[in-house]
Amino acid sequence: MKWRLMGLGVCALLGAGVSVAAPVFPGCFSAGYVFRGPAVDLSPLLKKQVIYLIYNRGKQPVMLSHSTDSVLEAHHTSALLLQRPHFVVTCQVQHAAEQWVPVACRSVLTVCKMNQFTVSPPIAGTVWLTENQIPKNIFPLLTAKGVRFP
Repeated sequence: MKWRLMGLGVCALLGAGVSVAAPVFPGCFSAGYVFRGPAVDLSPLLKKQVIYLIYNRGKQPVMLSHSTDSVLEAHHTSALLLQRPHFVVTCQVQHAAEQWVPVACRSVLTVCKMNQFTVSPPIAGTVWLTENQIPKNIFPLLTAKGVRFP
């Protein structure tokens, strides 16, 4: 029951040029991040480890860049376990083959933060827990990595 996505509220109007609504993940709140210019600053006031779910609501792949790059396909989600403040991510969209163009993260991403969880065995640092997954697979994959939710 808690692994089920609640109220996707998604209307597949892709051909009509309408963006698809982001899925709603239980226990994930739209807080703890700031869109600054073309980037998103995750956890500017971080005091403990958190998980960010990052959803690409656009129609094209998005490259999330920090110290390494992670590609997020359209309508896919990645989960980031974050332990330090000011993790700034920039976004690029793919246009022509192999050509990536900077884009404002606020125009293609939906972000939410999860505070209530445990990880066993503990994971130190900042790591991608899952990358580029369809939304319904996020909670089963997190559980397989030892993440437990109340």
